[in-house]
Amino acid sequence: MDLSNNPMYQALRARYEAKKLQALANMQVFMKAPVGVADHPNVLDTIAEFAEELAHAEDILYSLENNFE
Repeated sequence: MDLSNNPMYQALRARYEAKKLQALANMQVFMKAPVGVADHPNVLDTIAEFAEELAHAEDILYSLENNFE
């Protein structure tokens, strides 16, 4: 079922593309300059949380593509 032109589908896809980009950007900041990020005593746990957010967004995008495109 191809819903790739459906505005609701496009909005949903855009939401998870943004979440993916946000997680990637946050991971890059923490990996390049962890000393410059305040209030994060355990940087590795914080990066792991962003990695989980990235994986979640990618999983949803994969599912959307396989079921609606």
